Amino acid sequence: MSQFDDAIKKMRNIISRSVARTNTDLALALIVLATLVHRAQHNYPKWNHRTDVLHSAHELEIMLGWENKAFSEHLLGDLQWLDETSVSELLSSLPGENTEEELEAWLLRQLDSLEIPLSHETPEEVARLMVMLTRHDHCFNIFDPACGSGSLLVAASKTTIGPTCLEGYEANEYAAAWAQVRFALNETPNVRLHINKRSNNRGGKRRLVDEVHKFDTVLTNPPFGIQFELQDLQWLEGTPALLKHDRGKISSELAYLLSAYHHLKDQGMAAVLVPVGVLFRGGNDANIRQFLIKERALAAVIALPARLSAPNTAIETAILVLRRGTSGHDGDNVLMIDARELGKRIAQRVVLDTIELDKIIHIFQGLSSEKGFSKLTHADEIKKQEFSLLPQRYVEYDSVVKTDRVKRRFRIEELTTSIRTLIDTYESLRNKLD
Repeated sequence: MSQFDDAIKKMRNIISRSVARTNTDLALALIVLATLVHRAQHNYPKWNHRTDVLHSAHELEIMLGWENKAFSEHLLGDLQWLDETSVSELLSSLPGENTEEELEAWLLRQLDSLEIPLSHETPEEVARLMVMLTRHDHCFNIFDPACGSGSLLVAASKTTIGPTCLEGYEANEYAAAWAQVRFALNETPNVRLHINKRSNNRGGKRRLVDEVHKFDTVLTNPPFGIQFELQDLQWLEGTPALLKHDRGKISSELAYLLSAYHHLKDQGMAAVLVPVGVLFRGGNDANIRQFLIKERALAAVIALPARLSAPNTAIETAILVLRRGTSGHDGDNVLMIDARELGKRIAQRVVLDTIELDKIIHIFQGLSSEKGFSKLTHADEIKKQEFSLLPQRYVEYDSVVKTDRVKRRFRIEELTTSIRTLIDTYESLRNKLD
């Protein structure tokens, strides 16, 4: 355990004595603030009181152009619940002056493990993959309509060549505050973040993002499973007939998928991370899949390994690569990639290495069909499958490999059932003892 781990553990213990409920990581926010102040002023701040901290935070917000005082209000808000003795003890526990590079590398690792309500981090390798899938010659502005804590935009800034303008919208003010922090620590250039609160005012229609602007590239990992009222999404009114009546609602993943396509310039590209259910569910999902195929808007579907975002979520995901303004016969084909068997289990999650990422990129760029992995699929074939976008419906497998996968899945289901039975038995026995 590093000195930084020791410091933040001590600080969190001090906070927990006074704040029973906290939805912000005050300790991490204080270390971030001290680090950014040190970077700006070339000396480590000497804080003695709560007012000293808030004064530094407000000055930093003005200097960096941060909107809505999100940092001081949302990340430092729990300072108000601490008595002066606890505040003094907390400030004296800050790590102090350290090698800036070492501390900032540690802070960035901490940001990757943050638990943000209604949001989840995009794993670093998945973010890099999404950026690489959408690279093209005329990429001058990149947009994320649900940017969370900013990991996709940071990945884009590190991967794109030449000056690129980055723009993000985020409705969760807590996540947006951490996005500001991530951009500052990474010194991400040419980035604009809009904190786009979702209004509950039913007198007007809610807009996820400004419907006027168009972008060369859109990247997003939206929140899953939230229901939006269709009447609140004004920009959907201009979308061609794809939404049949479904109790007047649409899931967040579909809303942001449509938003990504809606905001593309001609010849633009988008990569959207979606739950795997989007690939086969009925209702609005099926209507939208049919719409994307008929619009020749879908370039590729990539089924990803499970547990990429564990332990935060175990939801299986896929990347949909969208295009706008495709001409010629290429628009009639969709590249299906089944990457579910890639990756290595490290602790609780599965991680894709550089070789595996390069393989996906190589297959995508070459529009290659590879037995057991990918298939360039014509729209007519997808229509025959009732517009299912599950890659395993189209990729050709060796019969032995397919059988092994089926057996493995059955075995997993058997083990899951056995585990549940053991848990139920354990709980029953413990209740009897109690």
